[in-house]
Amino acid sequence: MKKILFPLCILIFPGLLFQTALNAQEADKEVLQIQPTIMVVPWTSKNEDMRAKVESDFAYRAILNEIRAAFDKQGFTTFDFVEALKINATDRVTGFQNWRDLFKDVIDNSPAELEVLAEIHVQNDKYGKKVDILLATNDKYSGESILSSGLISSDPFNTTDYAVLAQRALAKNNAMTTYLNALQEKFNIIVNSVGRSIAVRIEIKEGCPFTLQTEAGEDGDYVSDLIVDWVKQNAYKNNYKMGGKSASLLDFRYIKIPLRDKDGMNYDINNFSRVMRRAIRKIGEQTEKGDKFQLEELIRGNKLIITILQ
Repeated sequence: MKKILFPLCILIFPGLLFQTALNAQEADKEVLQIQPTIMVVPWTSKNEDMRAKVESDFAYRAILNEIRAAFDKQGFTTFDFVEALKINATDRVTGFQNWRDLFKDVIDNSPAELEVLAEIHVQNDKYGKKVDILLATNDKYSGESILSSGLISSDPFNTTDYAVLAQRALAKNNAMTTYLNALQEKFNIIVNSVGRSIAVRIEIKEGCPFTLQTEAGEDGDYVSDLIVDWVKQNAYKNNYKMGGKSASLLDFRYIKIPLRDKDGMNYDINNFSRVMRRAIRKIGEQTEKGDKFQLEELIRGNKLIITILQ
């Protein structure tokens, strides 16, 4: 039996906002529901020119289009990954060959929030062809798992039209509709109840005259104590987890942050870092320094490192 493997990756980022009721028991409460916009991304082998593959491989492009169309039919807005890839490629220096890195660069620089990994297997047998699909959704920033599908399969069908095979698989038992509804519900929970995880480290630069165990205030609290107190008050739903703690390091395994601020605007690690820096700077005024700390910031994906310089 011959198998053709077409792994795909789908990215999701927030779009239209609207209000809905929680349920019959909580009809008087409203929750924020965000209908995501979608980026359907083809996955290729290492160093393979994915743009050339999408442009030249009709079967690959047909399956890609049908998955994208399935999101369109449910009212989601889709984003053209291939076009983003072309734009990104023009910014690369002449002779750049690592398309795998370019692929990652397009994803990292996109505003997408969720990554849906889709594996598609097309099988040939005596009854025709069939397609099997598995979907797994993760938060692009934190890597946390959001939702996995069961096996989505078409019945064997005598055709060479891969678009038809994809349509039959996604439509069978309303598989794609069921998955999208479940994904929307999960995403609503993240927006309204859970928040997004970021990792935070507070460090002391070598040679700095102060440490995280320098006393601040009149109660004998350490600088690190006041930072932890601030995190308790500002983590989304007061949800955070401590890691290591020393005179030179304060590690938070995760701090939950909201996806939207109180005005419904996008909120991310950059917004959180801004308010956290302000709070840490002011703590310096409570130490023998008597003035705000000087800080340095580094953000990589969902990781934030703030260094106290002096």
